[in-house]
Amino acid sequence: MMDRRHFLLGSLAALALPGCGYSLSGRGSFLPASIRTIGVPLFTNTTNLFEIEQRVTDKVRAELTGRGRWTVSPTREGVDALLTGEITNAILAPAAFNAQQQATRLVLTIV
Repeated sequence: MMDRRHFLLGSLAALALPGCGYSLSGRGSFLPASIRTIGVPLFTNTTNLFEIEQRVTDKVRAELTGRGRWTVSPTREGVDALLTGEITNAILAPAAFNAQQQATRLVLTIV
């Protein structure tokens, strides 16, 4: 049963972070009603970007909290389900330039 919850929460994380922004479309829930507390420990960062794991983890926690259906905990213990993540790659690319050809807007892609 716990493997199913990990899969469902992994799917939630995959949907929460694509493209621009950190929100899911719609407001429905596909998680079982028995899940009331979700543990979201600090994601693992294997990139060279300093503290990106903290910012991404905070955004995921905020998204879950904002939905108002669950209590979100930063710990692994005493929770109904656990959402973990690993940031394996981060690509920073210029998206807009000024007249001097300096980047004025960047796009961050996270894997």
